[in-house]
Amino acid sequence: MYVNVAVLKETQSHERRVALVPSVVPKLVKLGAKLHMQSGAGDAIRLNDAAFANVVFTDDRKELVRDADVVLAVQPPALDVISAMKEAVAGRMPGQTDVLLAEAGVPYDLIFQLEDINDDFSSTDVVLVIGANDVVNPAARTDKSSPIFGMPILNADKARKVYVVKRGEGKGYAGIVNALFYGDNCNMVYGDAQAVLVKMIEAVRGLGLSAAA
Repeated sequence: MYVNVAVLKETQSHERRVALVPSVVPKLVKLGAKLHMQSGAGDAIRLNDAAFANVVFTDDRKELVRDADVVLAVQPPALDVISAMKEAVAGRMPGQTDVLLAEAGVPYDLIFQLEDINDDFSSTDVVLVIGANDVVNPAARTDKSSPIFGMPILNADKARKVYVVKRGEGKGYAGIVNALFYGDNCNMVYGDAQAVLVKMIEAVRGLGLSAAA
């Protein structure tokens, strides 16, 4: 099964970043992604379309996102582009996570697919959620009135203990409250993810040193 990835050209005049660079393309292709990009998307960093191998280009932004499972952009897309996206495209986070991890250089053999690991959460002692929202919202599994009901999610809430690292209690793409955040087994840890993780690692190492003393 492949993930259809669309990459938009930035439209704001001050934006000099792009959502995809050529060096990441082979990593995404290896993960099974089919890449479609808006023509001229690399102009901001002086890369023409020919610099992106194994990518299909199109000029029409709406056509680009119409069949996309994942849409990559630096700035939020315009409303007319969002309206052209297929239903629940924002909810297809497992595929998007593959893309982000590949961009970060995480080895492919350390990336698990949702269907391969979901059953393991119920026997997991600790789950660390970093930044995710809708994709770990148990309402997708338990609340038939929820707009995300039926969407595939990670069953992180079934773990014995969950720590969620976020900058705040902001809502996800679906615009709804995440029931996980209020679960008895969940602790919210607010702050910059990198800074929080450094402190967590130091604390765990401290516990190990104390136990060994």
